Amino acid sequence: MKQCILLWCLSLSLTTMAQKIQLKKDKILWDKVEVATVKEPYRDHLEIGSLSGEKRFTVAYKGLNANEMQMYNWLEITSADGKQKTEIPYEVLITAFNSDRIIVHLLAVKYNLINEKGINEEALKTFFDTPRESLSEKYGKIVASAKFEADEQKRKVQQVKKFVKSTNKSRQQYNNEPQRSINDRGKYSSQTLCGRQWCQSICDCL
Repeated sequence: MKQCILLWCLSLSLTTMAQKIQLKKDKILWDKVEVATVKEPYRDHLEIGSLSGEKRFTVAYKGLNANEMQMYNWLEITSADGKQKTEIPYEVLITAFNSDRIIVHLLAVKYNLINEKGINEEALKTFFDTPRESLSEKYGKIVASAKFEADEQKRKVQQVKKFVKSTNKSRQQYNNEPQRSINDRGKYSSQTLCGRQWCQSICDCL
């Protein structure tokens, strides 16, 4: 019961914040009051600034595909002078079709970089001074490893297909020859041995 109440309170809090933070053209609104600017000079790149037009930091949306089903996304935040840079996970805390609003909401609610007064300079300084792992490096290694494993699996499959094709051709040639039976000492025929060698060779390929 307590957990349900906590979840309900958290949901209500996030909903309230989502209603407070809005985007209107190139302005960020807090309780319907303009507090900062947001511009998209090109795709997946935002510039966040003060109402006076001064750029305070930039946000770049990054992503890597490990496969068709798995994708890693993160945000690269750079200071206005370009001297400081850090990376944070891309998290969707609100339901919205506008990705710009999702990003602005994340920066305001979780990192407090934007509040009712505009750009939170103190929080911004702390944000850049906080050490963080390199997500681009982390995800890059994961994706590279996944692709290597996928390529290796494809290579093994191709080996098996090539071997099966070659073996089928040999078996067909063998079947065209007179069949040999088990001799009086109980030894297996050449056909039986061929089948065993075929199975063992496939296991070796894998």
